[in-house]
Amino acid sequence: MRILIVAAQFPTLSETFVIEQANALKHAGADVEVLTLRPGDQDVLRSIATEFPVHAVQPDGVTRAMKLATLLAFPVLAMLSSRGRKALRAAISAVRHGLVSHAKQIVQLFNQGSVRRYDAIVAHFGPTGVAAQYLREAGLIEGALGTVFHGYDVSMTEVVERYAPHYRRLFESGDLFMPVSEFWAERLRGWGCDHRKIHVVRMGIDVDRFNYAPPVPPERQFELLAVGRLTEKKGIEYAIRAVAMIDAPVKLTVIGGGELLEPLRQLVATLNVEERVQFLGKQAHTEVARRLRHANAFLLPSVTSSTGDMEGIPVALIEAMATGLLVISSRHSGIPELIDDRQTGFLVDERDVEALAKVIEAISRGQFDLPAITRAARETVVRRFNSSVEASRLIDQLRLVCKANSVNHPVATNRFHSTSTSA
Repeated sequence: MRILIVAAQFPTLSETFVIEQANALKHAGADVEVLTLRPGDQDVLRSIATEFPVHAVQPDGVTRAMKLATLLAFPVLAMLSSRGRKALRAAISAVRHGLVSHAKQIVQLFNQGSVRRYDAIVAHFGPTGVAAQYLREAGLIEGALGTVFHGYDVSMTEVVERYAPHYRRLFESGDLFMPVSEFWAERLRGWGCDHRKIHVVRMGIDVDRFNYAPPVPPERQFELLAVGRLTEKKGIEYAIRAVAMIDAPVKLTVIGGGELLEPLRQLVATLNVEERVQFLGKQAHTEVARRLRHANAFLLPSVTSSTGDMEGIPVALIEAMATGLLVISSRHSGIPELIDDRQTGFLVDERDVEALAKVIEAISRGQFDLPAITRAARETVVRRFNSSVEASRLIDQLRLVCKANSVNHPVATNRFHSTSTSA
């Protein structure tokens, strides 16, 4: 099966789950390629072990003058062929619907050559699914279209308001809709998406890369670790406030940068807990891995932000559970589908600082059978958040969709402009 994964930007460190899915699909026997709407981080691209070609709608090195010339020439060139006229109609439709950037993507991809045919197209995030829909209507990519919905794309107020009419159109023409949780599946159904087109797809991990180690008792103090970009939805403010309420010897280490770094530092100073909370900023993967090995618990008390932004099911929690690190999180979005409270981890309500403080203190004082909880957590990941298992399930689902739609494209001989080759 030939699969094209479409991403808004590939690769990026904040979306390693796209890399993981592509590699897992490749290992499951699919012929995988990636199309990125915008060039990704070239340093990341060179460092990851890609086993698939990566193409760009807009290749690197194209000057602003070249882009302008391409846009101006497109209407004239498009009128010279039926293929071009089809692309022009789709571009005009995108402009009429207020999606000028998607019209530009049509022009840029049209300029690269003939149609590229696949059995299935998997677009990550709702807006990217809309973009892929226009590229498919333009006749530039072919295949059954599936869209993965993750979090912000179905929760952030600004995004939902802007894309609601485009999502409704996508629900009609798209073939498969793949929310990462049952929580988001219910939202799609509420928006009118045909339940028969909805298939929950978990963003799993390669469990073989994460060796389980049972938790060890704390030495002098209970070490909490939080890792991630410091945005409102991560709930680090409430983690700090909880630590300030605890009498037991507890320390919180925060790894990551972001717009809330300085406000959070100020909060620590205001609460007079500088000795109990430390910020390490952005750190290399090796340092993060070292800190994970020495922590007693991973803390992620996620909340719904003031903009409506919400998590999917954070990969960081899945990875922590796979290694045997105890997880403490919140009843937020799809997280309860990963963590069974007091069975595979701990959950508190969003922004409930007192409840969070109580559970951290109880854990630090040894009131729970942590080895049993972490073993159960590891088993949950192996059974339900395993990227290889999820890849096989996804391929089966895509095959069913292709069969239902009688999708049977011949292998194309041309290729997009590639920014990377198989490793």
